[in-house]
Amino acid sequence: MVEGHQCHRVVHAHKKVLLGQRFRAASPNGKFMDGAKAIDQQPLTRIECHGKNLFYFFGEGEGAVVLHAHFGMSGAFKTLPRGGSPPETTPNTRLLLTGERVVALLSAMIVQHGGLDLYEEKVAKLGPDPLREDADKERLWAVMQKSKKSIGQLLMDQTAVAGIGNIYRAEILFKAGVHPEEPGRLVSREGFELIWRHSVDLLQRGFKSGSILTVDADEAKILGPPWQRRYIYNHKSCGRCGSAISTWIIQARTCYACLTCQPLQAGTELNPERAKILAAATGTKVFNSHCAPEPPRADSNPRSKAAAALGRLTVAALKEKLKELNEPLDGKKAQLVERLATALQTATLATTVGEEEGESAAEVAAGANALMKAEAAALQPGTQGLGHIATAEEAALEKARAGEGRNVEHVALETEGTLGLAATQSKTGAKAAPRRAAARMVKAEAPAAELPALQASGKLTIRKRRTASVAGRSTRSKSAAQTAEARGIGLDVPYEWGNPETTER
Repeated sequence: MVEGHQCHRVVHAHKKVLLGQRFRAASPNGKFMDGAKAIDQQPLTRIECHGKNLFYFFGEGEGAVVLHAHFGMSGAFKTLPRGGSPPETTPNTRLLLTGERVVALLSAMIVQHGGLDLYEEKVAKLGPDPLREDADKERLWAVMQKSKKSIGQLLMDQTAVAGIGNIYRAEILFKAGVHPEEPGRLVSREGFELIWRHSVDLLQRGFKSGSILTVDADEAKILGPPWQRRYIYNHKSCGRCGSAISTWIIQARTCYACLTCQPLQAGTELNPERAKILAAATGTKVFNSHCAPEPPRADSNPRSKAAAALGRLTVAALKEKLKELNEPLDGKKAQLVERLATALQTATLATTVGEEEGESAAEVAAGANALMKAEAAALQPGTQGLGHIATAEEAALEKARAGEGRNVEHVALETEGTLGLAATQSKTGAKAAPRRAAARMVKAEAPAAELPALQASGKLTIRKRRTASVAGRSTRSKSAAQTAEARGIGLDVPYEWGNPETTER
């Protein structure tokens, strides 16, 4: 499922490349014919996101046509420079927008259109969105106080709070120390405040970076791989306490929890059905995400745990981490592992608050929650004032460098650069992709007359690559310009579009 931060990233990007333009609208798979006709050649005047729901306003005033989209599990909104030939579509492409310089292709579980009343009706049913400035957390608190549902159910209920999905549910409740089966009405005000603050903080991180990164930077140094991106989601054990992660089903989705760090409140009584499901909870069945695999927990010693995890890294990855810590890079793999484990342990003791005592991860977590309380006034919902927002290409490259598979988090924002990187990953694998990712993602902006000189200097090479073959369609060759330095085709940097031909209807 596309979570809320990714939907907001789509809107953020489209406000830059689509807003204010008119488009020829068509429905390639025929499932949005009336809607395409209604918005055809109408100016795109406004774009809004509420949780996992996107709204595009075509036309002016009361007569505006509103397009509502919900990606579902695997939707996408792709933008590409307009070239001389039409873009390839799929059986799931519901809408094709063709502008003067750009084309956009939408595939989603729900695509519908209507008037302003459609927008008002949909938004009225949604809970507060931590990534909107108008979010009112008291609406969620009011729902929790009178609900018999568990907090794990409520966080996935878009009428209670909008934008939180399964990964964020697991991580938010873990950071707040709240058991997923705790009835909403029994969660304390203090627990609620932690849940809301972590919701705002983590979704803002995801919006900025383009990835679900929930582990605090200081704590990541202590936990080490593979607990440097997320605490419990898709992990067999808890990086803080070493306990096994329990999994069970809440509303048809796998719920993750560390029952040591997230105990039920004393005296909490679950209804018999939920108690039975919780009693049957099992360990995590980890799916392969290509991130650093989790080591067996035969030894609870943190140093042994770290060394075992580091031993699963490649030599190149070990050397990269050693280089960051200004450590020697010579020696065999076993020596590199030992050196890195020692360096990480030393760095942890030297940089952690309370370094004389050498705080544990649990102590760091307690301190982080205390800091959250102190900074409550500064942490406001919304996406304003967050600084640099990673482009789609920057986010894709970060995931590739981290070795995170595309099966972990579904990304709906697609561009020419991200599609090029995805093609590279499919051929070389996630670990090899970063070595060529930058070259695949860079498009030459130099005039054609300058290309021979650039090629001669070694700064630019031109390769022929073939697009994927589609049944009933022929493949075609394209030129991919490659350079030695990493630079994405970001939405925040100048980009020279293809052939901006216009066609009158």
